[in-house]
Amino acid sequence: MTCTCQTVEAVPVIRLCQDHHCYWYGDQRRTSISGVMKRVWPVKPSWDSQDTPDSVKRKVENARERGQQVDEMFSQWVVGNLKVLPPTINGAGRRDDAVERLSALMDWWNSRPFGEVNYVATQKIVHDDELAGTIDLVLNCGEYILDLKNTSSIETTHSLKLGAYADLHQRMHGRKVRVIGDIHVTKKRDEPVKVKFREYELSIALNEWQKVREFWSLVRRKTKAAQNAEIDMEPELETAWRREA
Repeated sequence: MTCTCQTVEAVPVIRLCQDHHCYWYGDQRRTSISGVMKRVWPVKPSWDSQDTPDSVKRKVENARERGQQVDEMFSQWVVGNLKVLPPTINGAGRRDDAVERLSALMDWWNSRPFGEVNYVATQKIVHDDELAGTIDLVLNCGEYILDLKNTSSIETTHSLKLGAYADLHQRMHGRKVRVIGDIHVTKKRDEPVKVKFREYELSIALNEWQKVREFWSLVRRKTKAAQNAEIDMEPELETAWRREA
């Protein structure tokens, strides 16, 4: 990958630096939806801790890598850019467990539960003047906003992320989102891959997301005020130290 964080004479369009997972609009950085959640949500995932055993961290990294491959391949296939399943060469190509999940996902998609799809966009960045995020699947010009999950379980806060995507998409395009949900791909040992669709209540997700965003804005304001207060106090502290000396 190549870092795209360079801001000198940057074109005023939204972009994502894959190396550092940073969103930029021209030379102005946008906070990611995940960044908002990490900043304000008090309960962290069970695996996101300094005390997490190395074995668990390796398992999480393995799942992340597998999920990334499934996302990339499905994003290509669903828009017609991937015609056949790629070869599986663990360590030097596509992982066999990722291709297995992709195959199940393709079968599920061909009999999907939400009817005709006449427009598909993948990995679509949505943003405003503060925030940005990437939606895995946008169907029918924003009627459906879907996230592809390749984890054993889904965090209860994930509906907030989908609410954020819906909010930003509606702000950008002026069209109402109708459905938000997860396409959840899982596999237990010695069992076939399962794909399930989980829909969330849009009004609740939007309302809860707005509360999170308002709190994030409050945290930013208070943090900035505290930092400014420290800066303003520095000359007074320096004078006091000189007097004591």
